[in-house]
Amino acid sequence: MTDYTLAHCLTAGVVTGGDGFAEDTIIATDGEITDLPKINLVRHGAVSGPLSGCQFSFAAGARGAYNIQVGPVAARITVGAKTRCAVDLRLWRDPVLTIGARTTINQARFIIDNAEVEIGEDCLFSDQITVQSSEQHGLIDLKTLQLTNTEARKITLGEHVWVGRHAMIMPGVTLGAGCVVGAGAIVTDSFGPCCYVVGVPARSVREGASWTRLPTGASEAELASFQRMNAEGSPD
Repeated sequence: MTDYTLAHCLTAGVVTGGDGFAEDTIIATDGEITDLPKINLVRHGAVSGPLSGCQFSFAAGARGAYNIQVGPVAARITVGAKTRCAVDLRLWRDPVLTIGARTTINQARFIIDNAEVEIGEDCLFSDQITVQSSEQHGLIDLKTLQLTNTEARKITLGEHVWVGRHAMIMPGVTLGAGCVVGAGAIVTDSFGPCCYVVGVPARSVREGASWTRLPTGASEAELASFQRMNAEGSPD
């Protein structure tokens, strides 16, 4: 990976915005700087000084558009090779985002607040999807007057997960490899690999099944993934 400064990326025209970000903001790639996806950086909230320490890493072949709002602390983003992503990122309080190689996101909003979100390889997101990592506001126990939602959360999607249009992935959810999330589903619980998950709240309606990018059948790479999933799911 080669690290580029914010000033270098602004001059090269691969980043827009950037007001309120410190010069130690790093955009890294193992490809050419001109091959970076479109990146718009926006400082969120009251600006008391330059935001220091943000690190954004894009592997070669990462394409798409990233609208990134950050505040009040630095964010870390890692994006894999050959991805195609159009995302609106709202990143607050120690946010970490990882998107695996060959993943396609047609349009989604990620709210990552006191949380980590990890998207596996070869996933597919439709559009108008929300990934909500936390409540974003405090929940109070009226007897103790203490906050009840202070813990950091993590959302994890395994490899080859398909998320349908208008779906919502809620705090703390894990979806195993090969899962399919139906359109409009609100996923509040975790599910193991190779489930069809639908409804509000989402429930599993089928296990031992997955999906293909082409409606005519699985590619060789997908068949290899399915064989691996079968092997991992087999009893010893």
